[in-house]
Amino acid sequence: MYFSSLTCIICFTGLLKNMARFAAQLLALILLGVSGWGNSLSVPTTGRPSHSCDCGDLENHSQTQYVTLEEHKAKLKELEDKQKELKTQFHSLLNVLATGSKGISGLTLTSEELISQIWNSESPRVKRETGAPGSQHDYALPKVHSGAIKNGGAVYTRWGSGRCENDATLLYKGFAGGTFYGSMGGGTNFQCLPDEPEFQKSPNNKTRGGSMINGVEYQSFGYGIFPDSAHNQNVPCARCYTETRSAVMMIPAKRSCPAGWTQEYEGYLMSAYEHFQTSSTYECVDSHPEYVRGAEMNNDGSLMVFVKLDCITAGACSSYDSNLELSCVVCSK
Repeated sequence: MYFSSLTCIICFTGLLKNMARFAAQLLALILLGVSGWGNSLSVPTTGRPSHSCDCGDLENHSQTQYVTLEEHKAKLKELEDKQKELKTQFHSLLNVLATGSKGISGLTLTSEELISQIWNSESPRVKRETGAPGSQHDYALPKVHSGAIKNGGAVYTRWGSGRCENDATLLYKGFAGGTFYGSMGGGTNFQCLPDEPEFQKSPNNKTRGGSMINGVEYQSFGYGIFPDSAHNQNVPCARCYTETRSAVMMIPAKRSCPAGWTQEYEGYLMSAYEHFQTSSTYECVDSHPEYVRGAEMNNDGSLMVFVKLDCITAGACSSYDSNLELSCVVCSK
């Protein structure tokens, strides 16, 4: 959106420069036209000149002055038509800029100020209006900064930790919730529930039906991947906001990010047991797991286990090992 608006502003600058050039030509031709009109009036229409002349030449001279004036008038008409065309294009471009740039936060620029800042600067920077006002509508347009432009950012969930890193902002921390491992219904995706909930209406019937979400526990056992103390502990989580990076992705079976991307965290791919009735999404759980304080009991609500690849069915045994748990990494850009 920002680049689209900047492109329109650059085109708009060229348009205003053309209008200025045509206005200068128009003024010059007006002055030239007045001069030509005076010259045509200076040719005597009565009486004879004090010296002898060829009347035919005088008639031709008068005709030449008349033709030149007509040429001026035709040129003025052409420039007036061109000015009308440019004015139409000018207002059309304003409408395009307004339509394509609405809703961008922190942008308050009227069309009059837009005209002024482009007219009085080689680059579209904010200046007070000094020329003739344009449209009376307000337009929300991007401000041009010499540094990096904020692009909206992105939000991701960090499983297994209540912290955010790499200049990401912590929106809230909480704990993982999911469907009971023996249920046949319920949701399939894990939720990051905040530590401080906010409720709406209280039900009249406390025994009503519905779906239940459970706390999620690590089922890491003593494999030597997580500390032994992590087994049966509840999984914390954090919601993180990357203000200057608008794209986030989780890559399974990788520990590094592509060139130009920022690593938010790395960990292990985890999900529900494949042999249980409840399925779940695959999530990247931090390689240095934290625990939810006060939930140390083994309640076996919703469970997270490590994931391995069946390389035979995938046809990838040359690069994967079915005995190794899959890693994962979360990257942003």
